[in-house]
Amino acid sequence: MSTRSEWQGLDTVKLFKEFYSHVYAVKNMIMVGVIDWSQITSDEIKPDTSDREKARYLAAYLKAMLSDQMEYVSANTNALEFAAYKEACYLMSALADEIFLIQVQWFGAAYWNSVSIESGVFSTCYAGDEYYRRLGVLMRRDVLTRLEKNWRCSSFFHFNWVFVADCVAMKNGSPSCVAGFCQ
Repeated sequence: MSTRSEWQGLDTVKLFKEFYSHVYAVKNMIMVGVIDWSQITSDEIKPDTSDREKARYLAAYLKAMLSDQMEYVSANTNALEFAAYKEACYLMSALADEIFLIQVQWFGAAYWNSVSIESGVFSTCYAGDEYYRRLGVLMRRDVLTRLEKNWRCSSFFHFNWVFVADCVAMKNGSPSCVAGFCQ
């Protein structure tokens, strides 16, 4: 995990990139079939460790990353800025959970709901219903100027375009409505 000194300047795109670089790394380790557990936990992972427990370790690693970022942002912003960032973190956790539930065929998929990032960080489990509503609210926040909305939206979708476009296309029949969140 990164140190807080690397987060100076409170660049939310940098924080998003960092979180998703860890999601991407975990996803790649899973897809290759070789997980470097020393990057994930200081605990010893034995060959007979259950798949459920392995999924728990992977989720705990990502939850800790997101929780550390939220704690840092909370301490270094005002309440309104933190609320906007927390909404973005919810969206990030929902997307990460969907990656490990749907996109990746792996040993932990059957257990991910019970260890999800959303449930661990936000104590909720309804991202499927909340994702689009919260994304729309985040993009319409009064705290954000039109320029900031476009910047945040483009940055957010830059990292998640393939997943978001697939989900929007399935939900609404056309990925073109993604651009509507940026207006």
